[in-house]
Amino acid sequence: MVKILSLYAVNFKRLSFERPLKMPEGVTLICGPNESGKSTLLDAILYALYARVIRPSSRPTNEDLITYGKDRAVVSLDFSVGDRTFKVERRIYLKRPNTARLWEVLPSGLRLIATGQRPVTDEIEKLLGGISFHELISSNVVAQKDLEHLIEQGKEERKRVINTFLNLESFNKVLQDLSEERKNIEGTPSRPGKLTIEKQKLDSLQEKFREYEEKRKDLQETKQKVGQLKQEIKSLKERLDEIEKLCSILEEYNRAYEEKRELTARIEEKRKLLQELENQLKNLEKVEEKLSQTLKKLEEYADLEEVDKFLESANSLNEKLSELRIQLKEKREREREIKDGISQIELTLQGVDVKRVSRLEKERIFIWPYIIGAIICFLLAFMLLTMNMSIPYVFIPVLLGVLFLFLVGRQISAESRLREALSDLKRLENLKREFSILEYQINNLTNGISGTEQEIMNILQGIKRYQKIFDKYQTSGPEAIIEAMQKTLEKDKQIKLKLEERVKNLRAQLEGKPEIINRCRETDKELSDLRSKLQKIKFPKLPEGITFSKDLLEQVRTQREDLGKKLTRSKTLLEESQEKVEELTKFIEENKDVPDKLKKQKEEVKRLERQLKVIKISIEALDKTAEALRNRVHPNVEQYMGVILPEITNGRYKAVQIDKNYNLKVWDPDAGEFKLKEVFSGGTEDQFLLSMRLAFALALLPEVKGMHPEFLFLDEPLASSDEERREGIIRLLNELRSRFKQIFIISHIASLETEVQNIIRMEDGQIIRP
Repeated sequence: MVKILSLYAVNFKRLSFERPLKMPEGVTLICGPNESGKSTLLDAILYALYARVIRPSSRPTNEDLITYGKDRAVVSLDFSVGDRTFKVERRIYLKRPNTARLWEVLPSGLRLIATGQRPVTDEIEKLLGGISFHELISSNVVAQKDLEHLIEQGKEERKRVINTFLNLESFNKVLQDLSEERKNIEGTPSRPGKLTIEKQKLDSLQEKFREYEEKRKDLQETKQKVGQLKQEIKSLKERLDEIEKLCSILEEYNRAYEEKRELTARIEEKRKLLQELENQLKNLEKVEEKLSQTLKKLEEYADLEEVDKFLESANSLNEKLSELRIQLKEKREREREIKDGISQIELTLQGVDVKRVSRLEKERIFIWPYIIGAIICFLLAFMLLTMNMSIPYVFIPVLLGVLFLFLVGRQISAESRLREALSDLKRLENLKREFSILEYQINNLTNGISGTEQEIMNILQGIKRYQKIFDKYQTSGPEAIIEAMQKTLEKDKQIKLKLEERVKNLRAQLEGKPEIINRCRETDKELSDLRSKLQKIKFPKLPEGITFSKDLLEQVRTQREDLGKKLTRSKTLLEESQEKVEELTKFIEENKDVPDKLKKQKEEVKRLERQLKVIKISIEALDKTAEALRNRVHPNVEQYMGVILPEITNGRYKAVQIDKNYNLKVWDPDAGEFKLKEVFSGGTEDQFLLSMRLAFALALLPEVKGMHPEFLFLDEPLASSDEERREGIIRLLNELRSRFKQIFIISHIASLETEVQNIIRMEDGQIIRP
């Protein structure tokens, strides 16, 4: 039998004990205000046993279990199984893996049984007779908020719970093994089974067998095709040989024909070329004649360069003559200007004493004594004025100073007039000297102009080519003669330039004459060679009844090409067919065991189908047997409810009906019939469900196992009951002490304290000691 001995928890949700909490026998009330940690006691016990809790979920995160602000928690539980005592401790961490250890408590100390979360949980399930977390809370844990848990369980889950408590694990094991074997054979949605795999193999082998048969048939057909292709190739070769011979003769004839046609065309071309070259030579003879005539004309202009030189000399002298005439003109204009200047100066100098003016250059007029005298007088006047002398005394030196200044001015004016006369006199002398020089220069220029004109006329008279022009313009002067000769020379130069250009062109035409002569010789020789080749051409003898034509040659060539293509295609098909024969032969050899494999695979699929059928029949038989055993629980639950229900409802409700899905109906004495639990008040419905849960726990006590949990937890079972019915529930629980050594009631109702043997008071996750 399994009992809870003590519990120790630190930082587990809201729990944090200073020392282990002893868990006594009898009915124990766990009380305290809301959120004091009452229900967490049950979670701590379940976590110690299974590492799972009821709230917030059966598999919480470490953050859900550790007190906020802490980084670790500890849960330690001492429990007994029969006469053996065990201790389990689980440590929960935020930042590293959780740990778990299970010991057996011996007189000599602790003996470690298992470490690690999963190994410890497995060992505890074994110690509890295989009762799992879900099975325990379905039978030995009754919560007000979860009274319908057993009813709402799925059919398979409820069957598993009942099987465990009825010691039907062997059924479960066999059913599990058979189901697993069924899955292995039949498969699941996520993985294929053996039968599916073998059927796929069978389908593959059948497909391969079909392919094997098709390829055997294909091999026979391909071998026949190889024979046909060989015969066809032989026939095509014979026809191709005949066409090749005819085509060879026709092509030889065509080559001779084309050669003759080409030689004939070339001969005609060379003949025309030779004729053209001969014509070119005749034309060149005319060009030579024109060249001779042009050269004779050109000789008439051979003296133009000499004439050009004479005219250049004449032009140069003419330019010099122009400059002399300009100079003579300028000199004569200056001569007139000087004559006018001399007349004006002589007019200005009338009445002037020339001798006195001449002396002015040698003498010098002194004015400084007058200036000094004026300064002394003015200084004296200033001194007298500063000495406060009377005005008459001051006026006398001032008057003298003014007199001195008048004399200075008159002296300067007289000297100025004399100096102007002196300047005019010098200018007159200079002009007379310049006039004398100009007369000499004008005389020389006049002589030079006459000499230059005579020299130019001599040069122009010496140009015999233009003697007529000279005679015509002789009286007009050298400029007219030069201009007339220059114009005629330019015209002659243009004529000479054209003649020279013509000579150049004619000579350029004659430059190709040697080449044309050589080409005539070469063309004549080539023409002779081509005619010789034409005579040597021979045509082959055509077969009887054959007349050569281009169309016939094209037809024969087309036939040859078509036969060649057919022969090539047939050879290719033959090679492909022979390769196919080899491939098919190889495939058939490699797959000759396919028929035997197919036969064995069919037998294997049939074996698996028979095995699957047997497994399904066995599962069905075991299900029916287990169902029959489970159905024995059903009347026991109804029987226990018939005892429990009157106790907790003060005798008002006694009889119940429970169908196979554990839907509950209760006899209503007022209505005189059984009614569904849902038609009653909420509090009464909770009492029905509490009665059913207690009856189910009593009906499932596995006494055949030799052990069962001797503790029963009820979480707020009295919340919806009035005081009278609460007393009935407490009486019932006290009567159940013969079946459950430890009954724990979690409740916030303080009036229950006098009805129970033990009280555990809690506040803010801690035990309040009396």
